[in-house]
Amino acid sequence: MIKRKRPLENVIIEITPMIDMVFILLLFLVLTTTFVVYESKVEVNLPKGKTGTTVTNSNVNSIVVLIDKKENMYLNGVPVTFKTFPVELSKILSSAKNIKSVFIRADQIVPYGEIVHAMDLLRQQGLTNINLLVEKS
Repeated sequence: MIKRKRPLENVIIEITPMIDMVFILLLFLVLTTTFVVYESKVEVNLPKGKTGTTVTNSNVNSIVVLIDKKENMYLNGVPVTFKTFPVELSKILSSAKNIKSVFIRADQIVPYGEIVHAMDLLRQQGLTNINLLVEKS
């Protein structure tokens, strides 16, 4: 039996699907980075304390409430008001079931009443392990 060799066909690499995938990835990265609010952009002067401890991995199983000197409030980096705070907090609690602690990063000139109000809203949702962050002096 004689085997016939078939002539080699020209192989054409389709580049259009690859360009589509690169475009989709680029679009995804652009959209996700424009909507991210970083805590480091919000400037907070924490009160100083000699007995403060360093917080490590505060984002794992925890919630961070940030109040800046203009009394703007952020819940895990999302801007909130006292009216929208319970709604956003319940969203976080429903998505992450294992919340162990809450860290409040409030500027040193924020009125005491604002911090107590935030703590009260947290306790209404059943969160009792609330920590006030300070800058160790």
